[in-house]
Amino acid sequence: GDGDEDVIAGNKGANQVYSKGLRMFMYDFDNNGTTEQIVCQADQGKYYPIHDLDELFSQLPILRKRFIKYNQCARADMDMLFGPEILASAAIFDLDELLSGAYLQEKGVWKWVRFPAELQYSSIHALHSSRKGRTCHLLAGGNDYRVKPQFGRQDASQGWRINCGVEKGRLAFTKPTPLFIQGEIRDIVSLGSSSVVFGLNNKALQTCKIE
Repeated sequence: GDGDEDVIAGNKGANQVYSKGLRMFMYDFDNNGTTEQIVCQADQGKYYPIHDLDELFSQLPILRKRFIKYNQCARADMDMLFGPEILASAAIFDLDELLSGAYLQEKGVWKWVRFPAELQYSSIHALHSSRKGRTCHLLAGGNDYRVKPQFGRQDASQGWRINCGVEKGRLAFTKPTPLFIQGEIRDIVSLGSSSVVFGLNNKALQTCKIE
């Protein structure tokens, strides 16, 4: 309510396999014209892929010729798998933030504020905001079922409603209220002042009354 545009941002949340410190390497590792992405976990300054070996072998058959036994590849870090020269040419992305929240613009400076813990139970893929006076009403939904079994799908959200406002100069949230929408929420659209439509993957639209 201060006249500056802010940003509400959905993310993966805290209840999943990824963690701060993961690093993704992007490069055409097998020189076939296609860029591969390999996500790695750091251990004592070295990076090890978190993907299972069959997945690595299916995307990069060249590794089968170099690592005949699984235990050989399991002990190999990225330098051993591809060599420092190739890694020096790869694009590198480090995972820093997994939680969902808001970027508040205050006199040209951005301030990060995390959503309450309930909104971190699962990934957020859809957000809707509305305002009444100095109170902002937020609706959030997500989940992601298209996840490999070893990582586990994200299905702990049924959609959430929270209100936020400024208290003592800080952004404060009310306790989130579940909306009981089952599925992978991908869009949220309001119809009038009290009805909201949720778009879901592979499901019919669902309507919810918001008091």
